[in-house]
Amino acid sequence: MATQDPKNGGKTSDAPPAVSTTKPGAKRIVLTALALIAIGAGAWFGWDWWTVGRFTESTDDAYAKADIVTYSAQVPGRISAIEVPDNTQVKAGQVLLRIDDTRLKSSLAEAEAQVASAKAAIVSTDAQIALQSDNIASAKANLASAQAALDLAQTNAERSQALLERGATPKASTDQQAKALEQAQAALRGAKAGLDVARGQLPVLKAQRSQQEAALHRAEAAEALAQKNLDDTVIRASRDGMVGNRGVEVGEYVGVGTKLISLVPLDAIYVTANFKETQVEKFRPGMKADVSSDMLGGVHLKGVIDSIAPATGSQFALIPTENATGNFTKIVQRIPVRIHITAPQTTDGPSLRPGSSVVVDIDTRGARE
Repeated sequence: MATQDPKNGGKTSDAPPAVSTTKPGAKRIVLTALALIAIGAGAWFGWDWWTVGRFTESTDDAYAKADIVTYSAQVPGRISAIEVPDNTQVKAGQVLLRIDDTRLKSSLAEAEAQVASAKAAIVSTDAQIALQSDNIASAKANLASAQAALDLAQTNAERSQALLERGATPKASTDQQAKALEQAQAALRGAKAGLDVARGQLPVLKAQRSQQEAALHRAEAAEALAQKNLDDTVIRASRDGMVGNRGVEVGEYVGVGTKLISLVPLDAIYVTANFKETQVEKFRPGMKADVSSDMLGGVHLKGVIDSIAPATGSQFALIPTENATGNFTKIVQRIPVRIHITAPQTTDGPSLRPGSSVVVDIDTRGARE
């Protein structure tokens, strides 16, 4: 049948009309396959949501953290040595930096001399106390001897006086015995005074020793402080970790409190995830968590909920928000949740670093138990 072709100026064309080469059966098979795939995918996603997804709470407002230790100078001085460069793995007790200790060594030597002097003074006083004890014993013996001499002189004087009264002895002899009695009485008074003086000196020496003991304690305290100051010139790692953020150079003078270097314990990384207050209702410590991060690639870390903050993040801000005005818009607050990473991390491969952002998924199925 002849047809007119508009593109040929309206002339008639004898070409047959185009016929579709697609078979109705093949088209039906493709559509059926796509429908089955869609149904299968929908069923799989539906089953995954029913068994897992509806029990999972997620947030990308989460960050890796660590209890970073920042070392500061405890004594003033110049940095004499830097033992480890930045971004170096160190062990507990390893030396990180040194501060010049020349002046502090002299202070320690002076303190040690003061301690030795105080100890020598106590030894000398102890010797004086021992000697004074011997003096007291000697004074007691002198007193006993003087008392015996007095008793003898008293007896002789009384006998001489009796003989004088009977005319059996001259008066000169009696006077001589009376004089001997007075001398014996004087000697006794002298012996008593000597014993009192000896006894009185002993408390003075003991008080002197107490003062010297106090001086020794002060000297030992000064020595301990000098030793601590000397020890503080050596900055050591308090635990295993990686050092960084060093803020001083060799030869630089630092004062007390100057920040020197920081240590990051990479084996104790944890995650703080800020979940919405509408998500944390079923959270319990010990629930399983899945942690992923861009810096880990496709690696997922396992963890558990360690604790839930006692207040929202805004309450811990320097200036907490107060909605006391008439213009109020309710904003869902976020609760910090601490996640403990259960799988150990290695420092020679990809691992979380404090401050890196992560995605946290919490499996709340434990809330049904």
